[in-house]
Amino acid sequence: MRLEIISSYLNIKKHLRGDMSKIPAYIIGENIKEISLSIAEMTDAEKSIVEAGSLINYNKSKIK
Repeated sequence: MRLEIISSYLNIKKHLRGDMSKIPAYIIGENIKEISLSIAEMTDAEKSIVEAGSLINYNKSKIK
């Protein structure tokens, strides 16, 4: 059985700037199971990199 973990991408920015201790996600298989994920504390620079989508995108935005 193949399982996929899906988190709400649209809410990641909200969680990065707020509570990162309980992020809802879902395991999709024969049944759908809701789980909670968490992200360890991050610096503002680390959060900006994640929001940009990658370090390359973050650096590209800095030179514009």
